[in-house]
Amino acid sequence: MKKTLVFITTHIVNEAVISEYKKLMKVGSCDCILVIDNTNLEIGKNETVSEIEFWGISVKCFFFNKNMHGELNLPYFAGNDTNADFPKVMWYNSECRFYYVRKYFPEYEYYWQLEYDVFCNGDSYQPFLDKFENNNNDLIIQEYTKTQLNGEWPWSHNIEWAYGNTTIYRSILPICRLSGKAIDFIYQRKLQMAQKYLEVENKQKSFWPFCEVFVPTELTNNGFSATALCEEHVTWDMEYDLTTNRIYERPDYKLYHPVKGMFIKRENSLKEQVHVLNMNINRLIQNNETLNQRLNNELNNTNYLKQKLQELEISNQKLNNELMQNKDEIKKLENTIEQLSASNKGN
Repeated sequence: MKKTLVFITTHIVNEAVISEYKKLMKVGSCDCILVIDNTNLEIGKNETVSEIEFWGISVKCFFFNKNMHGELNLPYFAGNDTNADFPKVMWYNSECRFYYVRKYFPEYEYYWQLEYDVFCNGDSYQPFLDKFENNNNDLIIQEYTKTQLNGEWPWSHNIEWAYGNTTIYRSILPICRLSGKAIDFIYQRKLQMAQKYLEVENKQKSFWPFCEVFVPTELTNNGFSATALCEEHVTWDMEYDLTTNRIYERPDYKLYHPVKGMFIKRENSLKEQVHVLNMNINRLIQNNETLNQRLNNELNNTNYLKQKLQELEISNQKLNNELMQNKDEIKKLENTIEQLSASNKGN
């Protein structure tokens, strides 16, 4: 059985996201984590991996932000901007979450990425994932197909500097599986291409490749195997609003994207923000209690050491007194010896 890690990537934490994570927890053949961009959240600021409770569910969280991006020497490129802000970098280079996760969880053979607005129309992701248990492709992705440079697809334009003499491919990345070796390869290619792009003179007509052309083109043209998700597995032909299109009443265990409505909230509600703040307060209280306990332990150790020091001082005083007494005795003996010696000389 393949060792697979499935992760939901998100920049918000709400009941919809946690509901999908709960469905992942029911999968017995894979491990799961919630990958959180905490740039605008007050959680995970001092940790990378942590177990946190959300709405009664213990969630294994992995936190990232622009600092981790920089630590991996990844470029802040988007379009023809070589110093884009981090949210734009994430949207334009959404495969970067694979690099982050791979660095901290390198032991897996395959990695699934699901974006926060993906909805599993069932109570578990197990039926969906089971369909790929015997699939050994390095890349499984939506709308994987060959395309024309500067064709109808917008992301095929202005990338001649990178792919002017090669076949290019298109895709959609919200639901994607990559092998570990594929992640390692495109990570290195990303670094190499970044150096090359910095040398491009006319950036007005030369764009940094969008992730949905970069990933399939690099892998396919370098000997990696790839296949497309089909409508049997995923539906992405429209935006689904679960408030009006109640597909959840007819479970088919397919994945739908993008989904919004009563189960998907694009922004955190005030209630959710309060919940997250309460979680942070509770964690701070727990940390404070831990620190207080450690302080008490240190104080107890200090008191113990003080007591031992006092005992040593008393023992030292006793030894000093005994030493003085011994000196007096020695002096007396020396005087007696001198008297005896003088007496012997007189005789």
